[in-house]
Amino acid sequence: MNYLPHPAADIFPMLSDAELAILADDIAKNGQAVPIAILNGTYIVDGRNRYAACKIAGVTPWTKEMQSEFGDESEVIRYIISTNIHRRHLTDEQRDQIGARLVTMQAGNPDLQSPQNAGIGVASAAAMVQSTPARIERARTIERADPKLAEKVISGEISKGAALRQI
Repeated sequence: MNYLPHPAADIFPMLSDAELAILADDIAKNGQAVPIAILNGTYIVDGRNRYAACKIAGVTPWTKEMQSEFGDESEVIRYIISTNIHRRHLTDEQRDQIGARLVTMQAGNPDLQSPQNAGIGVASAAAMVQSTPARIERARTIERADPKLAEKVISGEISKGAALRQI
C-alpha cells in the first residue's frame, strides 16, 4: 500500500537523506519501533520519515489506523502539530513559518476538489507552534509573497530575515 502525507504533516520538513539512511538502517536491523499513524487508510498523520525509511529498507511498514481517534479535521490538525512541534528540533523561525502555513492551510478530506480554509486564525496558529501572532504575521508575508521561499525557511535552508530581504 502506498500512503500519502496529510497536508498538515507535509508542512514539516523531512529528515535529510543521510538521516533517513540511518533510520532505514536501524529499522532494517532492529525493526520499526513505533507504528505509522494513518487516516482513512490513505493519509499519514504521523510517521512520514518512518514510512520513507521502511521503503528504503525494504521493510513492510507497521501502521495504525487513527480515524476513530478524531472527531473532526481540526482534531487531526492539532494532533499533527502537537506531535511534530514537541518532537522536532525546530528553530523559532521554522515554527513561525509553519504557523503561517497553518493559517492558509486547506481543511477537509485532502481529496476534495475545492477544499475550504481550515479556519485556523493567526492567534490559534501562534499558540499551536509556540510563537506570537506578530511573528506569524511576519512569516505570512513570506508565505504570501513566495511560497517556495517560505519552504526554504521551513527546511532551515535560509533564515526568515534573509527571506524577508528577498521579497
